[in-house]
Amino acid sequence: MTVRPRNLKTPGHQPSRRRKKIHILSGKFRTDLILPIGPVTNRPRLRVFLEATLRPVVHKSNVEVSIEISAGFTTSAGRSLNNIGGTATVVVPITFELPPGAPSTEPQTPVVSFSGTSPTVVLNQATRTQVDTISGQGAADRLTSGIREALTPLLGLIGKISIQATGFFISPGVPSTRPNQLSALPTVAWINSTALGVFGYYRVPATGGDIHRKTDDDITTQTGDVFTSGPSGFPIPGRRVAILMSDVGFRLVIACPAVRETVVKGLITFRKRPKFANNDAFNDWLNSSIHPPPPGFPESVSGKAMIDSNMTAPCGSNGTLITTVSSELTQSDTAIMLERFDIVLAPDMVTTHFRAGGNVKLLVGDIAFHVTGDAFVTPLVRDGIVSPLVNIPHPDIDVHGGIPGDIIQLISNIILGSTSPIWAVIQSMAMERVTQAISEAIRTALPSSSLPPPLDKLPKRIASIEILPDSIKLIGLVSRIFAPNELDPALFVDASAENRTTGAPPIPGQLNVPNTNWGYEATSFYYRRTFWGESFAIHLKSRDIPLPVTVVSWDMEMGNFSFLSPFGAIDPRISWSGNKVPITTGPHILSGKAEHLTGIYPPTLNGPLTNTDAAVEVSGDATNGWKIKFLGTDGNFSVRFIATARDGSGKTWTAETSISHHGDQLEMSPAYETYRASCDEKFRTWFARGASGIHLGGLVIVHAGDPVMDEQIRESIAIRDLLSRGDASAFISAQDGVKQFGPEFLSSMGKVLIDPLISSRATPLST
Repeated sequence: MTVRPRNLKTPGHQPSRRRKKIHILSGKFRTDLILPIGPVTNRPRLRVFLEATLRPVVHKSNVEVSIEISAGFTTSAGRSLNNIGGTATVVVPITFELPPGAPSTEPQTPVVSFSGTSPTVVLNQATRTQVDTISGQGAADRLTSGIREALTPLLGLIGKISIQATGFFISPGVPSTRPNQLSALPTVAWINSTALGVFGYYRVPATGGDIHRKTDDDITTQTGDVFTSGPSGFPIPGRRVAILMSDVGFRLVIACPAVRETVVKGLITFRKRPKFANNDAFNDWLNSSIHPPPPGFPESVSGKAMIDSNMTAPCGSNGTLITTVSSELTQSDTAIMLERFDIVLAPDMVTTHFRAGGNVKLLVGDIAFHVTGDAFVTPLVRDGIVSPLVNIPHPDIDVHGGIPGDIIQLISNIILGSTSPIWAVIQSMAMERVTQAISEAIRTALPSSSLPPPLDKLPKRIASIEILPDSIKLIGLVSRIFAPNELDPALFVDASAENRTTGAPPIPGQLNVPNTNWGYEATSFYYRRTFWGESFAIHLKSRDIPLPVTVVSWDMEMGNFSFLSPFGAIDPRISWSGNKVPITTGPHILSGKAEHLTGIYPPTLNGPLTNTDAAVEVSGDATNGWKIKFLGTDGNFSVRFIATARDGSGKTWTAETSISHHGDQLEMSPAYETYRASCDEKFRTWFARGASGIHLGGLVIVHAGDPVMDEQIRESIAIRDLLSRGDASAFISAQDGVKQFGPEFLSSMGKVLIDPLISSRATPLST
């Protein structure tokens, strides 16, 4: 036997039971606190809503966390307490250390530590009055103490939170040469009510300064910042981080390292290269002496000493040889020295100043010369990329000595002309390379943070650069990750099928199918009509709403599908009767349309809808839930259950769900299913052949007042909708259309069909 498909269980929405993550600073959340009051085996549970906010303590290394307590509910000694409210306050220290779980090779960050903190709890006056009235004098104080003791381990679970916006490496007692390395642990303190500052030193000794003088956070904007393209391709929010560096700090970690790595190393390499026989020998020397070592490895001792001895003022005390010039006019080669190479801050730019010089020994006397010049570098930021705008004017040349001027001019042209080695080296190598080094140092000055995967893939970039003679300010933009707490208050009606039992005796019958135009002769099939009584459990569930939940009312209402056309096209959307019945214990009558299989629509085996008064038996109560029974002889229909309730704060909620009662069922013989599959296949072939010459579109003239859509088109659209849902009843609906309108109905169908016909529908047949 083939049993007509049915859904034995139609449950309502059930809230998820997975454990939720709580983020202390991400909005309101609900939790249960076990209060250490009374016997250990019977301690009350307080369901409460908490919402924490930060209250920075300006110029201090701690933060006050204020936790609002609201909508608390508990029972104690058989008494209910609701709308418990108040405030818990805890002062949390902010330190500078490795993020929790990070290896020692990672930078340190500001860390907020909730471990070992105990809050101060103050209940509001309404709560104190309620508790003392219901539970006796002093009960409010005991509840206050219990909440404090319950919150302490909850805060301890939070542990340490690393502020991942920025990070620094700490090398105590070592002057820094990197923007993200400090010479001592910094002071972490609030600049104002919205910005946290990290006050550190590059120099040794790490003393001086006054954090109280800093009141402007430098990062406040009128509008929010976003990254237009994150890893997922969607815009993500950003927050600003400011790196402020004094002119002394700029010289220590950007200017002098740039001179060292580009100017001095470059000139040494330029001088040494001609002394090696081939490139391999030169590269071996370069890699073993002054070549930048791999990360984490120091320079060689000899290489470091070589560079230190060639450092120019003000970063060093010596100078470095640029080149030597030979001339028939001089008694010896002329050494040209780079005496000073300084990088300083200026309004909106970085200025590079150099001074080079030497002495030319001639038979007629000595000539002293000096070349001084500047390069002006303006860092530009566009889409997070730092690119320099460089201006290098021609240098000033000063040549003097106790010899005739024409000889001085001749020597000047040889040594200091536009093609001379000193000018070529300084312009093409020193200036250009140091410009690149400055831009790279500024770009990397925003310290990296040790974000765990996948957060380490989130973007970070420079937003702007502001330069003054005494400081440089880098504004960085780092991605902001906000994980709001999963607080989703709702009320649910949960419905589930409990059991299904046979009712009235089965009724045998015969389904007569007429002959078809696509090759099937009339035939008949036997079936058995059965009746099933069903019972459902209905009860109310809440999620994230203040307790206690008080039920105000329960109602139920009958509904069913409807027919869209005379040919039996079904609208699966439920149409409700409008006859609501209050749910109470005892018998009830639900009025509406029910499906009774007294007439059958092949091939879906639906029956006609008739007005029915269905008997319902209800047991249970409004608080603990209902058990509702339906009779099989009342047919097939849907029922929705509507509940109205009020939460602990007085807010009214409404929830509903629906079930389908399948009381009247058919059991068909296997031969019917075989017939139906074969018949559908033959119809596809027949219809495709008949519709092959149909034009799928055309223009017609519609006169004023005439209907735009005739009956044939309307029925064709209904068949098209059945086809789009894969409903096999479209086949027989098309056959019936040909019977009613004639062969031209196929032409009407061809005007509206999008895809080839794949299904059919039948009219009711007598049984």
